[in-house]
Amino acid sequence: MPTHADFQLTNSRGLSRIIYCHGLETPVIIAPTVHGEPLLTSQAFYYLEELESVARVTVDEIAEEHHASEDHLTRRCEYIIDNYLFAYSVQHPESQLSTKITDFRYWRYDGELYRGYDQNHTRALALDWLNDKTICSIENEDYSTRAQWSDWCLARAYIDGALSDYLRAMRQCVAKQVDVQTEGHEFLGTGRQRLPLISASPGRLDYDQAMMLQSIGIRDVAPGEDSALVWRGTPFHGDFRLQQENIRTTRYQSPDLLAYYFAGLRERAPIAQFRCFYNVLEYFFESAPIELCESAASERDQLSCVVRWIANAAEIAEFFDRADSAYQSAVRSEIETSSGQRIRPIGNEAPTIAAEVSRWIYDISCACIHSKSTRRGMVAPRFVPFSRDETAVALAVRLLQWLAVACIEKESE
Repeated sequence: MPTHADFQLTNSRGLSRIIYCHGLETPVIIAPTVHGEPLLTSQAFYYLEELESVARVTVDEIAEEHHASEDHLTRRCEYIIDNYLFAYSVQHPESQLSTKITDFRYWRYDGELYRGYDQNHTRALALDWLNDKTICSIENEDYSTRAQWSDWCLARAYIDGALSDYLRAMRQCVAKQVDVQTEGHEFLGTGRQRLPLISASPGRLDYDQAMMLQSIGIRDVAPGEDSALVWRGTPFHGDFRLQQENIRTTRYQSPDLLAYYFAGLRERAPIAQFRCFYNVLEYFFESAPIELCESAASERDQLSCVVRWIANAAEIAEFFDRADSAYQSAVRSEIETSSGQRIRPIGNEAPTIAAEVSRWIYDISCACIHSKSTRRGMVAPRFVPFSRDETAVALAVRLLQWLAVACIEKESE
């Protein structure tokens, strides 16, 4: 593995800024990138809102004992990133950033003559003739000497020149304006106006600027700053700055609990999210009663112990106080399930709000996890995936995610 390594992230599209993470054994930056090394698909312009981000790690700062193998080192890097992303999620509960990916974008060298570009859709002949002395000559009808091939990706001898002409033409087009004379036009009215040919959204980068994103290094980003310079290392007319956010944590969390947590973050459907976050609480079903010096024979009682172990009445009340009025009203209203049965709202009739919260979550969990049509001869409450039930369960997910965070932080104390 090289000194610096990029790790792909899910749900990072449109982040549009740099996140500087520090406090653990090595800092990490999360920065926008153009995935897949465009070759045939190079664009004249890119938009920050459309770009995904990567987590960039300085590998040589990781403790030597974690370098036993490349696979071991990779897992260690991902664990460090996960701890930073957990700290980021605590500050941004709406974020779904995660290292848990299924759609791989990176090409890995496999010893073949052809290297992957355009997210591996393009395979281009790659010969490192500058460093490989076994390559005695390269020629064709257009380029007769080895030195005429400008790059180890030989196709660039043709593509780079065409791309330069294309970029020049597109930059000129963006700058062009026209004089327009109108009379009673629907939008322009009457008169003479000078109008730009192109109206583009903010965050537009030309090709050269977009490629500069690959060069952002951890040493180029200063902790505590509110922006970072994106440049090539030497002054360039296209240098620009990106907004910077700073995340600091010094605590490592349980890798198993992080796995459950990030499984919940990356899910799109609230019912699936609920199950993953519920797994975090379920992890403590036996230990929480012991911590409280109570006995809990049923899952309902175990869940109650977990909630009371991690949060007191004042903290739970504060969670609801921070929520908007629509959310507060929704959790204090009945929830109708697909089977027609209703989930009682969170009320104030129980001795403590913690007991009401645990009862409400337990009722919702039964309707999410079980699909029984009837239970003991009675119609059972059921939440059905990909139905209107998802909206109702989303109410519980918001609370359950907050409780899952409290569980993870409590476990690491």
